[in-house]
Amino acid sequence: MARKRYTGELAEPIRIEHYTPIILEPPPPIPGLVAAINDLNKKAAADSLIAAGEAKRRKLDLLFDHFEIEDHTDYRSLSMKLAEAHVNGFRLVSADARGKGRPKGDWQLMRLLADAEVINRRKGLTQSSASDAKAVEDLRSQTKFATRWGRYSARTLRNMLTEARNPAKNPMYLLWQAGGPTGTWPIEETKRIRKSILDFFSITRNGF
Repeated sequence: MARKRYTGELAEPIRIEHYTPIILEPPPPIPGLVAAINDLNKKAAADSLIAAGEAKRRKLDLLFDHFEIEDHTDYRSLSMKLAEAHVNGFRLVSADARGKGRPKGDWQLMRLLADAEVINRRKGLTQSSASDAKAVEDLRSQTKFATRWGRYSARTLRNMLTEARNPAKNPMYLLWQAGGPTGTWPIEETKRIRKSILDFFSITRNGF
């Protein structure tokens, strides 16, 4: 979700007038003058804090409006919105979102297998004629697939495909094999299994 930029008063700091206290050194011998000056200094400082407080309360209302919260006493919702906007741990991102390094997890390996097979099926390639290098090139360049894989290097994706076919690295590959030509199920059942896998894991979702 894109973060809403602060505008208007919410984009500007609260500016307070600097007050320089009056200090008389040495104090003149006038009865009550020092006490009066001290009171003046305290009042000026207090007025500055009051003005800042009023500005903060006004901006708090603007903050509720900014996040489209109608109840201006619903501080829990406001706190959640602020956390989502400024604390990475509260942000909601897609499981396919851009991140550092390579994607991790069995599901990502299955996604890669599924997308690579969709590529090969669209090109009419058989298992014997398909190559990881060609599939990876398309995964990184074709718009639909590049949203998921374009940020990774070709070498990384080729290594991931190798891992994806290794049951020790990807236990779910056993399910993939059950839906392949070497599966032990009847041919129609293996086709149904593979189609279900592709429908679930490929970014195309029945797009071939």
